Amino acid sequence: MNKVKYILVLFAVLGSGILFAQTNKTPDQRVAVMLKSLNIPYTITDNGNYEIEYDLASGRTQYVYIMSETQKYRGMEVREVWSNAGVLEEDPKLDLLYALMEESGTNKIGAWVLEENDEGILLFYTVKLPVSHNAEDLRQSIAFAAEVADSWETDLFEDDVN
Repeated sequence: MNKVKYILVLFAVLGSGILFAQTNKTPDQRVAVMLKSLNIPYTITDNGNYEIEYDLASGRTQYVYIMSETQKYRGMEVREVWSNAGVLEEDPKLDLLYALMEESGTNKIGAWVLEENDEGILLFYTVKLPVSHNAEDLRQSIAFAAEVADSWETDLFEDDVN
């Protein structure tokens, strides 16, 4: 478990820089406007985030979340779009961690994140983009997060729950 905690801290430090969260439980209407312009249906979660059921070409579906809460770094406001691949019941093996880090390094947008919770270790793919993005950037970020997360969900869990 110490290796996972070390890696989680390393991911957090490298991934966040020094970003400061702007707490908000109310849905960010800027997201709603873009999703409506793209004709993408959504629901609002209890924390005020956007949930999208994304249909993949394979016939599978993948849930994608768009955070209403944003973070700021030196005047740049950043939003997170993420999709869950699954929950690991035990610490991931070194070869899995290496593969995830390698993919994070080769993908041009986004990165893998591990987050421990009551159910186990949540494995999700996140794309962080400036809030100044346009609607098409949001569409592409949703698609990319869903497709990457689903490919690992298929390999690791062989089901279609997320």
